[in-house]
Amino acid sequence: MIIAVLQEYAIFDADHVLLTPMAGGYLNRMIRVDHGGKSYTLRRYQFNKKYGNIEYEHWLLNSLPSVLHNAKLAKPLRSMVGKTLAHHGTHMFALFPYLLGDEFDRSDVSLLGEAGRTLAAYHNAVFDLVPKPKQRLGFGSVTCLDWVARHAGSVSQVIKRNERCVSTNFREAEIQRRLRVLQEEDLVLRQLLGRPAYAGLPHLVIHNDLGPQNLLTQGGHVVALLDFDLACWDSRAYDLATSLMWFSEDNGLDPPYQLLHGDRSWRRNEARGKIFFDAYVEALVRPLTQVELTYLPLLMRVFLLWTGIWYLDRRLRGIEWYPEEVSGLLSMYEWFRRHAYSFSDSITSGL
Repeated sequence: MIIAVLQEYAIFDADHVLLTPMAGGYLNRMIRVDHGGKSYTLRRYQFNKKYGNIEYEHWLLNSLPSVLHNAKLAKPLRSMVGKTLAHHGTHMFALFPYLLGDEFDRSDVSLLGEAGRTLAAYHNAVFDLVPKPKQRLGFGSVTCLDWVARHAGSVSQVIKRNERCVSTNFREAEIQRRLRVLQEEDLVLRQLLGRPAYAGLPHLVIHNDLGPQNLLTQGGHVVALLDFDLACWDSRAYDLATSLMWFSEDNGLDPPYQLLHGDRSWRRNEARGKIFFDAYVEALVRPLTQVELTYLPLLMRVFLLWTGIWYLDRRLRGIEWYPEEVSGLLSMYEWFRRHAYSFSDSITSGL
C-alpha cells in the first residue's frame, strides 16, 4: 500500500526507496521516505480521517508563510493529479517535505523564549485568516468539551463509563475514585466560559498543540513547527494557555501533591512559563487584551480537562491510554484548580 501511495507522487522505483517508521505520534502514523537524494514524511491519518477535516489542515498550511520566526512549516505536496491527499482502502495519506532538526531540549531555558516567539509569529500570521467553515469538521469550542469524547459522545459518558470499568490494579482503582474531579470541573468551566465575554475574545485558527513535542530545534533556534492535527477555530487566549501549560512543565521539581510511584507529575514551573510568555508578548503584533489575561487561569484548567477526557476516551476505545499519566494528571488537577490564578499572575506579572 505504501508503495502504491508513493507512486501517486511520482516515486516509482520501489527498489531504491528507503522507508523508516518514525517515533512518536499519538494521533498518526509517520514514515520517513528517502528517495533520489531527497527525504519526505509520509503521514497516514488516524485521528482526523475525513476528507473535509484534513482539507482544513491543508488549507491552513498552504495559507501560512513557509517560515514563522525561524520555524519552517512542512506543506503538503501535490500528487501527479494535483491532489494533496491519497486514498487507499480506508486510509488517507499525505506526503510532506522532511524537516531536519533535533527534539526540543526542555533543559535549555533559552529555547523557551524562541518557542514563545514562534507562537507569536503563528498568531500574527493567522489573525486575519478565516476558513470556510470556521470550525473544523468534528471539532467544537472549549466552552463545551463533549466533542473531545469522540468515542463516548460526551464528557458525562466518559466519566460514567470509566467508572464502570473493571480495575486491574490499585492505580486504576484510584483513577476511578477521583473521576468526579473532572465531572465537577466540566460543569464549572462550562458555566464560566459560556458567558458572552469569552465569545468576544479574539478568535482565530489556533494551533491547539504548540508544545515541545511539536517543535524541532537547531543551534539554539526553533527551526520547525509540526503537527496541525488539532488546529481549529477558538480563542487566541486558549492557544496561549495551552502552550503555557506545555512549556511550564518541569518534572524535575518536587510536586506539592501526592503521587503514586511511577506517576507522571505534571509539575508546573512559573519561571519557565514567564520566559515563554514575555517573549510571546514582545513579538505579538496585536497585543493581548485585559480580558484575555483574565481568562488565562480558566483556560489552563480547560487544557487539563481536555487532556483527561482525551486519555479516558482512549481507554473506552480499547487502545493504549497511559494510566500513569492519567493518575498523575488527576493529582495535579486537584491542586492546580486551587492555584490557577496565582500561577497565571506569576507568569503575566509586569505586563
